[in-house]
Amino acid sequence: MGLISTGLFSCGGSSSALDIKVEDLETACDFVDALEQVSNEMVSFIEDGELSEDEKETFSKLEDKGNEIDEIARDKFERSEAEQCESWNKMREHSDKLDPYM
Repeated sequence: MGLISTGLFSCGGSSSALDIKVEDLETACDFVDALEQVSNEMVSFIEDGELSEDEKETFSKLEDKGNEIDEIARDKFERSEAEQCESWNKMREHSDKLDPYM
């Protein structure tokens, strides 16, 4: 996952990361927040060290959502701008936890 490939995926207000409307994201930090939310939900699935069949499907959908957000973010913003966002470090922590599952 590109711009954020060294970091993964929060968008305030959405009940689920799958509900994030990418077209509503405007700033680099909106995108980083959205990615932090996606990665946070993904991390919640792997906390026990395994994914059930149901979890695998949702995990895959979250991965697709994160890729969609990341791809658009890379087209719109420089990574250095994203790194200035408050959620950047948390998103990176999540990304590191998710690496073995990606």
